[in-house]
Amino acid sequence: MKDNAWEAFQYIAHYKLKHCIVVIDDNKKQLDGTTKEVMNPFSIEEKMKAFGFYTQTVKGNDEEAIDKAIEKAKVIEDQAVCIILDSIKGSGVPYFEQMDANHSVKFNNDEIIKATQEAIKELNQSLKEVPDKMFQLAENRQETGKELRSCVVETLQELMREDDKVTALEADLGGASGFTKIKETNPNRFIQCGIAEANMIGVAAGLSVTGYKPFVHTFAPFATRRVFDQLFLSGAYAGNTINIYGSDPGFSVASNGGTHTSWEDVALMREIQRRLFVIQQMMFRWNGSLKNFLK
Repeated sequence: MKDNAWEAFQYIAHYKLKHCIVVIDDNKKQLDGTTKEVMNPFSIEEKMKAFGFYTQTVKGNDEEAIDKAIEKAKVIEDQAVCIILDSIKGSGVPYFEQMDANHSVKFNNDEIIKATQEAIKELNQSLKEVPDKMFQLAENRQETGKELRSCVVETLQELMREDDKVTALEADLGGASGFTKIKETNPNRFIQCGIAEANMIGVAAGLSVTGYKPFVHTFAPFATRRVFDQLFLSGAYAGNTINIYGSDPGFSVASNGGTHTSWEDVALMREIQRRLFVIQQMMFRWNGSLKNFLK
């Protein structure tokens, strides 16, 4: 979970906002693997209890148990409340339940398309009052040419062969960026940071200090807006070099919703250089004024 989520949890617990029921879906999956593999969350229940929450854990596909947990949470007094859903991704559809990489399924092969069509058929049959074909798979599109991410990965792999200081960092989007291929070919030059983009920039800055050449990847809004302070201070202000690959800018990941869209990424990065110039000018003037004062 993101750092701002924990800030919110602390706020809710401190003010004992009992009418705000926090529900956490613990499906144990991330894009690049299980949560334990990518960045072990340990016991979420114990964490929430440590934050001061009255916490319950129920099965994520058990509607009756969830309803009971909500009703129980409503009567808790003088304490924040949390319900953790112990869930399985793709629950109810065996094919997707058993799929290893089911966090973000790509409908790009016959097996997946067939399984999806069968699941939709069963759903339509179970919903007798729903018109036929209300749920249907979108037309399969055949891609042409080489993907941008493939070009980026191949270029990075080439750079790694030429320079042993080149390092790749990922924030749990290796399946989207193709950085998982770098993990396979150069495991000692790949760092999985999990869903912790600000920390990833801090790690990259540290690598730069020690002479490495870090290349970081996450989606554009997370690579710019979310980590702006770290880029400004640990990156530019400290004089470190951090190569940023912010993929899927603008509205290119529309299906992921507004949280994953970015319109201001280029403007933010340009602003860092201008702000640093202003700070340097201010420091120069302040130093000059101090010297005159001391004289």
